[in-house]
Amino acid sequence: MLDVNQHTLRMFGAPDKAPLLARLPDVFHDDMRQHFQEQLIELWDGKLFHQREVLNYSLDGSEVHVHL
Repeated sequence: MLDVNQHTLRMFGAPDKAPLLARLPDVFHDDMRQHFQEQLIELWDGKLFHQREVLNYSLDGSEVHVHL
């Protein structure tokens, strides 16, 4: 991850980009690796439209359900 917008910061409960980027393993864990891997493979295969529902976590540990 290189950059984030204000909505992403609010969604994950981060005051700014630095704490969010520093704690990415707390935000993206469990089955997120599989979804991310699938997205990369789809991009590699030229598929630019992706749709899936994933579970991430805010910095306070609460669940964040995301429809990508």
